Amino acid sequence: MTPNGEGLLDAGAQRALKLALFQIPDYRHYLVSILAEGLALAAKADMREQLETWTGSVLLPLLDEINRVLDVIEAEGRLIDETTNTISRRCAQLTERGRDCSDWDQFLMGRSGRPQDLFDFALNRFAPLAVLPENPDVDRVPACLRSLPLNSDEGFDLSQPPSLSPWNIRRQRVWCGVALFDEHGQVLGNVEPKAALRQTLQDALIEQPFYKAVVHLAISAWRSPATTAPSLELYLPPDAPLADVSVLFDGREVGKLTDLLPDLVGVQGFRVCGLDGDQIAPELMENLLHNLLTLEVLCQTDDSLALHPDFQSSLMATRLRTVFRPGKVLQERMVGWLANRNMKTEMG
Repeated sequence: MTPNGEGLLDAGAQRALKLALFQIPDYRHYLVSILAEGLALAAKADMREQLETWTGSVLLPLLDEINRVLDVIEAEGRLIDETTNTISRRCAQLTERGRDCSDWDQFLMGRSGRPQDLFDFALNRFAPLAVLPENPDVDRVPACLRSLPLNSDEGFDLSQPPSLSPWNIRRQRVWCGVALFDEHGQVLGNVEPKAALRQTLQDALIEQPFYKAVVHLAISAWRSPATTAPSLELYLPPDAPLADVSVLFDGREVGKLTDLLPDLVGVQGFRVCGLDGDQIAPELMENLLHNLLTLEVLCQTDDSLALHPDFQSSLMATRLRTVFRPGKVLQERMVGWLANRNMKTEMG
């Protein structure tokens, strides 16, 4: 996904689909030609007020494309000087009109038919979605949370090497899946089954911003008893679903993890996107924590989530240089953010 397309991440699924498909050059040129013909016919009918309204509002971003089509058609002479039948005939000779787009028309605009009958649909259903939404923050890399099938409930088997799946292909910019495959689908390094696969998946999850925030919270909670840092706890009431985990700061609840997590991803320097109303759905939170428990990054006690003992020991060994030391700065930033949040809660 290019930076120009990152705005799709904040659109709903149906809207994002239409926004993307309306960018397909062949179909887009076909729709622009319908708009160009419709404007020419409206001009011939002396519909000046409507032409001003259309070209000054919904069609404004498309005027350059429409004018390029009109330049091609009018190579033989001005359309306004021709009859309506001649205008339609010359438009029908455009290369983009030679394709059968009826299925696309029906799917994306809810109507198929002759180009002359589709002007209103192109005007009202294509034009408003013809321009991709702007990326509000191009400097920060976007991060999304998606369901990753890394536990037995999703059919995942740690005894088998990982297979190529959409969720585990590394993106060049958007942080969404787990970096086990590069953007071309090639395996990153040699991944062995069983024990080595578990550690490889753990290392991959540590780099995914949403997972990273939770893991470093757990590391901070593990470190705090041995340091002067404030105490942290990932509190989970008995028999409560995983999505109900709260963050305790010096024994006081700061908030639900699902509510705090987007801001803790932002603390890392990422732009959080793709959430419905900036809220993490409970099923996504459950999936995230379930994966961390399955891969033994976390373990569940009577009333909290904590670092798994094996993962704790690995922080002082193989992961010392990759997680523990560089992560200390991030942990301090996250704890500082929680301290400010806790202070505002007390004052409020």
